[in-house]
Amino acid sequence: MHWATLRPLLIESHVSGQQIHDARVAALCCQHGVREFWSADRDFSRFVGLNVINPYGVCGLELIRAAPNLFWHRLGGIATQRN
Repeated sequence: MHWATLRPLLIESHVSGQQIHDARVAALCCQHGVREFWSADRDFSRFVGLNVINPYGVCGLELIRAAPNLFWHRLGGIATQRN
C-alpha cells in the first residue's frame, strides 16, 4: 500500500536522490490522514496533498505566542494543556 502512495508522489514531484526520503515521509503522512505537516524544510512544499506549515514563519510564531501553554495535537484537531 505504501508504494501505491509513494510512486505518484515521486513521479509528480520529479523527486530523486536525497529527496526520496522526504517523499517517503510525505507519502506516510498522506496515507495516515495527516492534514498539516509542520516543518521548516521547504522541500516538503513540493508534494501535492500535503499542507506544510513552517513553525518559524509568521503564522506559526503567532500561534505559539497566542497560546504558549498549549500543545496542539494537529492530527485530530485537538488542543490539550501541556503539563
